[in-house]
Amino acid sequence: MTGTEGALVSLAGVSWSFDGSPSPVLQGVDLTVAPGEVVVVLGPSGCGKTTLLRIIAGLLRPECGTVRVAGRAPLPGQDSAIVFQGYRLLPWKTVAQNIGFALHALPAPQREERVARYLDLVGLAKFAGAYPAALSGGMRQRVALARALACQPRLLLMDEPFAALDAQSRELMQIETMRLIAGAEGPAPGIVFVTHSVDEALMLAQKAKEKLPQDPSVMDTLGWVYYKRGLYDSAIAEFVDSIEKLPNNASVHYHLGLAYYKKEDYESAREHLSQALKLDEAFDGAEMARKILMDL
Repeated sequence: MTGTEGALVSLAGVSWSFDGSPSPVLQGVDLTVAPGEVVVVLGPSGCGKTTLLRIIAGLLRPECGTVRVAGRAPLPGQDSAIVFQGYRLLPWKTVAQNIGFALHALPAPQREERVARYLDLVGLAKFAGAYPAALSGGMRQRVALARALACQPRLLLMDEPFAALDAQSRELMQIETMRLIAGAEGPAPGIVFVTHSVDEALMLAQKAKEKLPQDPSVMDTLGWVYYKRGLYDSAIAEFVDSIEKLPNNASVHYHLGLAYYKKEDYESAREHLSQALKLDEAFDGAEMARKILMDL
């Protein structure tokens, strides 16, 4: 998508800082999300991911820049729903009552029908009368997701919703989330999903908006995950982007050289492996770089 025409979400030059902070948490952020598109905001803890989500939700107003959701300034709950990391279920209400909590404007028969449909969708119909304390973490997160989807939002905002789950449950919920969204009634919502997990970003995102520090060990990570999965063209694209920002970093040249080597582009591999050794003769991959160069 070019520009902001037809965008569900449009941010232009958005900045925000905490009171008393010497530097902004967000500065000059531009972002567009198309209807039905999944966008992941990737970055370490404290880099402003949740703040960005709260601005999109209308819970915070940016210090400068513009925010539009469905063509207007966002208001909480107007066009969006949020799935939080901590579930935010009401412990004194049952599973069915939690899902129906935001549907009070619907007539009772319609509300009950929709709650039943989303209970079936998340596989928790047998637990309609249970309270959150009786559920596992994965089940609670499914209730939170069902509650958000039952509102049929145009935009779904997800704030590291699986961070509290163990690795196996987290992977299952990532797959389950895409299934649930695909099975929800009405047009698929646009999704903004924030995470610090590169693997989670790769699984979920159609477009990744990285909020990362200028740290080679972090900037290199996405390309390296592509490399380990055998996606060498994608890895090369990420490493080339890193080199534009860090032209004198031996590690990035080394990783790019490895990716070119796997692609059998030996001339490019030789160029970047040699450059890595020229920049630092003792970096972690130096011995392997020398071995490959001897074979070329």
